[in-house]
Amino acid sequence: MKKILISGYYGFKNSGDDALLKSITQDLKKYKNDVRIVVLSRNPKETTRLYGVESINRMNLFAVLSALLRCDMLISGGGTLVQDGTSTKSLLYYLSIISCAKLFGRRVMLYSNGIGPLKDENVKHTRDVLNKVDVITLRDQMSFDELKRIGVTKPKIILTADPAFNLESAPREVGRGILEKLGVPKEKRLLCISVRPWKNLGAAFEDTIARAADYAARQFGFYTVFLPMQEKSDYAISKRIQEKMETASKIVLPDADISGMLAVIGEMDLCIGMRLHSLIYAVTKKVPVIGLVYDPKVAGFMEYMQQHRYLQVDTLAFDALKGYMDDCMEHYEQTVADLEAQLQVLKQKAEENAKYAIDLLEEC
Repeated sequence: MKKILISGYYGFKNSGDDALLKSITQDLKKYKNDVRIVVLSRNPKETTRLYGVESINRMNLFAVLSALLRCDMLISGGGTLVQDGTSTKSLLYYLSIISCAKLFGRRVMLYSNGIGPLKDENVKHTRDVLNKVDVITLRDQMSFDELKRIGVTKPKIILTADPAFNLESAPREVGRGILEKLGVPKEKRLLCISVRPWKNLGAAFEDTIARAADYAARQFGFYTVFLPMQEKSDYAISKRIQEKMETASKIVLPDADISGMLAVIGEMDLCIGMRLHSLIYAVTKKVPVIGLVYDPKVAGFMEYMQQHRYLQVDTLAFDALKGYMDDCMEHYEQTVADLEAQLQVLKQKAEENAKYAIDLLEEC
């Protein structure tokens, strides 16, 4: 049985990255059921329990090298791994895994990756490593353009879509049940807000979001539901914003599984999202979105979806956010129709990632 090793940001209790792993493993099994999948994870036991795959500690050098020697193919992704916005150390970790795989003669695929940002001093090394990769699929046009800019030309490069577009949601009653337990009223329109801590964002950002939520409640009758995507950190900032609001709101505790999270978002009428996968979840449920850009990947996604209502978090102003809410509500039905049309195309593109992966595996 052929063996695929998957390297990514797994085991960190991040809903977006966990969604990627779930969709990747599901899609791979659709094309080839008799494949052995091993995942590098911060928490191998939890990854094995949640996704039914073998898993090893991503920081255990001996175990990682042993897994690379024993696999037929490395998948790096999904997610935005090729970037130094988090840190150069993070970038070098993922590039080192790729380099070792190629040194051992293994096939390598970047699976539905986002690319960038990259500092000038890291471009050459990144280019040299990625030009040794066999296949690269990318989840947005901005990443495609960034690869061209830095001179990655040798691999087969295909523009696809994020694997999370093909995640299955729990039934609607599951989402409704979660909200009812929290005391979210049935008769209200629901506004989803998904935020995260980021660098120098502070009280001014939180004040703006709180003010926007209050405006949405008074102007459009929205009830705000905060949806933390990463345990602890997202909950803390959501709680601070909630405490600044004058109108009622609830926070969904970050312990629902991915299908449950999708069902919850499916009950929303509008999503203001900072986390990329809060926006992806919303789009898969045809919920209009306003993006808060802390990283180029968020803008890249919004442009790829042809949704232009997004704002930079470091210059976020209430009037601009209010304007996008007003515009979205004025053109609500058309926005939903546009999302529905785009979604059909992106679901197909998302599944293509697995096809390219299995085609490459069959060459081993």
